[in-house]
Amino acid sequence: MAKILVVGSLCLDYYDLGEGRPPLPFPGGKGGNQAVAAKRLGADVTLVAKVGQDSRGEFLLQNLEKEDLCTHFIEKKADLPTGYCQIQLATQKIHGFPGANLSWEAEDLVAILPLLCEVDCILLQFEIPPDFVWELLGAAQALGKLVILNPAPPRQTQLPHLSLNTYLVTNRQEAHYYAQIPPGSLAMAQRAARELRKSAAHVAVTLGADGALVATGGKIEHLPALQVEAVDPIGAGDTFCAALAVSLLEGNSLLLAARFASQAAAHATEAIGAQSTSP
Repeated sequence: MAKILVVGSLCLDYYDLGEGRPPLPFPGGKGGNQAVAAKRLGADVTLVAKVGQDSRGEFLLQNLEKEDLCTHFIEKKADLPTGYCQIQLATQKIHGFPGANLSWEAEDLVAILPLLCEVDCILLQFEIPPDFVWELLGAAQALGKLVILNPAPPRQTQLPHLSLNTYLVTNRQEAHYYAQIPPGSLAMAQRAARELRKSAAHVAVTLGADGALVATGGKIEHLPALQVEAVDPIGAGDTFCAALAVSLLEGNSLLLAARFASQAAAHATEAIGAQSTSP
């Protein structure tokens, strides 16, 4: 069984469904989303994250336990609230309040290193401080671990040169942001993916209903999307990252792994909530 370490955020997502209805809470945060997806896809998952000592944190911890995920490495911060997001489903507008997700320090890296040595792969995102992510990424690359780097949401930081074992996964907007290429057609997205190849040997760009792009070995492949009745796209990219990791650890090529990940991500859009239909 593949062993995956996820270091990232936990947030409570409040969905505004309109029509005067009260917001509905769902478990979220890119770290939690990716951990749940990888667990459901059969991986042995360790999640390292931070929450506050509050009702939101308890809600998230209880959900992780229902998913049979160990919560031993999730720190409860007494002085900070659990992160949360306000989501308008109709407009896809998200307002995030990171709370404890920003409280990563050097001693956390020391504590994570023994866990990193025991796994096959690590998944990283940018809902925790990018400087901490870069430190952890460097350690993972030095150990030769498979890394799935999802630099989302976009941050004002330069993408370094990534090792051959590191796979860069962005959505369309993030690809244009980091490549500094104006958004537009599929051809423009391909240009952005090609530009990102200067930092990473392996790049995947998710395109929502347009599928995904895979750039590796000097070629760019366009993978059409699986046709589903999409209800909520939030969290689909996280499912893509988790499924990509699981498939790569099974020995598949990036192209085959991305096809599998794209199909998993499509199914993750079929209900409200980032983790609700993660397959």
